[in-house]
Amino acid sequence: IRSNYSIDRELQAFYQRTAELFPENADWNLKAGNFQYAIARSAPGSIISDIKMTDPLTGEMIYKFPQPKEPNINPRIRSRVPLYGAQIPDTRPKMKSRPYTDGIYYFQKAALHLPYHETQLAGVYVKTGDLYIWQGLPDSALYFYEKAIEIYPEDAGTRNKLVETYTENYRFTPALAQLDSLYRKKELSFNRQLLLAGFYMQDSRFTDAEKLLMDAGLMK
Repeated sequence: IRSNYSIDRELQAFYQRTAELFPENADWNLKAGNFQYAIARSAPGSIISDIKMTDPLTGEMIYKFPQPKEPNINPRIRSRVPLYGAQIPDTRPKMKSRPYTDGIYYFQKAALHLPYHETQLAGVYVKTGDLYIWQGLPDSALYFYEKAIEIYPEDAGTRNKLVETYTENYRFTPALAQLDSLYRKKELSFNRQLLLAGFYMQDSRFTDAEKLLMDAGLMK
């Protein structure tokens, strides 16, 4: 019985070949992106080979951890007939697991060629943002979450992702704007109400904070 890892490798190779054969086909790029997203979601933030960071000197996105180099194989070994019992070096190219990078790539290609449909396109942008979060690049994630909200402003789930990402990166003003929007639409959870009350108190809006805390007490 083949392992899930073996099946995943075969599916990854299949989607890669198909997307290369039909580079402008939105459906195949979307399927390839969703496949990579499913792998990434099963281990968010823990696929070390695909974690990135922003270089503080250049501002470029670089891999956070050193990437292992492929071993150098003596080319003469390949050209002669091996003796019985000799070890054959595996010179095949290694398929490194980079579902964050690959998923982002396929989703961006899909977005270029998808027929315009606000919920579908917004969903692609949200998943792209998720992949950037798991990869360690929240600034890039914020761009795609914001684009998703521009297209589909009724999505409370994406607004909550914006709130969380803004707050974790100390961008409290835009986080407050998103919380206010959720509050006006009565889509705040208990924990989000407490967070908004804290922002109101920092902003000296004590009356609003008191009302929120009372509402939160009723919700609990």
